[in-house]
Amino acid sequence: MVFQVIIIGMKQISRTILRRKLYRWTDYEKRRHASYNSVNYNLEAITEICRELGNPQNDFKSFHIAGTKGKGSTSFWLYTILKNKYSAGLYVSPHVIDERDRIISNDKKITWKEFCDVFYAVERAVKKTKTAPTFFDIVTACAFLYFSRKKIQYAVIETGLGGRLDSTNIIIPQASIITNISYEHSQQFDPTLARIAAEKAGIIKPGIPVFSGAGAPEARKVIKKTALEKNARVIETSPVTGSFSGDKFQKENILLAKTCAEYFGFFDNSCRLIMNNYLLPARFQKIKNFIIDGAHTPSAFAKLLASLPAGCDFLVFFLPDKDIETCIGMLPPKAAVYFIRLPLPWLSLDQKKIYYRISLVRPDAVFCYNYSDFKKKYYKKNKIYSVCGSF
Repeated sequence: MVFQVIIIGMKQISRTILRRKLYRWTDYEKRRHASYNSVNYNLEAITEICRELGNPQNDFKSFHIAGTKGKGSTSFWLYTILKNKYSAGLYVSPHVIDERDRIISNDKKITWKEFCDVFYAVERAVKKTKTAPTFFDIVTACAFLYFSRKKIQYAVIETGLGGRLDSTNIIIPQASIITNISYEHSQQFDPTLARIAAEKAGIIKPGIPVFSGAGAPEARKVIKKTALEKNARVIETSPVTGSFSGDKFQKENILLAKTCAEYFGFFDNSCRLIMNNYLLPARFQKIKNFIIDGAHTPSAFAKLLASLPAGCDFLVFFLPDKDIETCIGMLPPKAAVYFIRLPLPWLSLDQKKIYYRISLVRPDAVFCYNYSDFKKKYYKKNKIYSVCGSF
């Protein structure tokens, strides 16, 4: 028993040290006002680090996914198809529970010990290269090295932000996949769909097929133009129109993943059965009387609201770069709206401003200091709640 306590304590210490070391590096996921340019975002550090590590990203085949909405879901769906037949890995961001959510191999999250092992290898490489990587550079290098060590056959790699200057963009994938494109991260990107599409299309490689789920004509035009310049074939999926409900909520993302898998001969009836029974975390996920979804753009809110049962109340949280006013304005007037403050020191001042922006649209919105505050004062057992907004 004593030894078990000591081992558990050592694991907790290792986890704490790892997190402390990880967040020493500049984390642009927390610095939402940083412009998306080659000064703040570039491939120099990740390229040098991976070269020092022996280019682990070349040890497995990959699929690269970018987009505004649906890239995380499409990544999960394609990974679900691949793992049915192959040893497969998945790299996504941001994490929902802890940092291990980002790196998955054959349905198992990277362990803290494995994370520590690859991190220290990456840290040694950083010292040799004398580069100044970001948090995302470090975690991306850790994922590549982990997948290499696990000898996986295929990995689905989701971009963090944009595409052209994203740390993941050093891979040469089997296919580049671009999901739906809409207005987001307005503080980082120029506020036009064409410009946003150009950054996403930056993942297109010469001669590598492109699968596009973009619906907006401006975005489709940019993607086709970029692909033509790089002699890459474009396969478009038809935009899904009309109402969304229940199992149709993920239809666009499923169609994009399925189209790609069929092109490469990965998809069969066994994949269809698995996908029918697979539940994505935080994507219209039902837990008791809560429906959890990461919708945080007007287009995503429209689909979410069309799918929810009547009479829902809403627990919301947004990061400050989102179109908060439009999203909140879409909520049913009779629904109660609760803003849940999150214990994030780096966002402490912004949270007051976020609530203020919500209250301008919905003066009746309730500020909750945390979830416990909501549960104690406002929670009703017979009520259905939609938990939505930024992860």
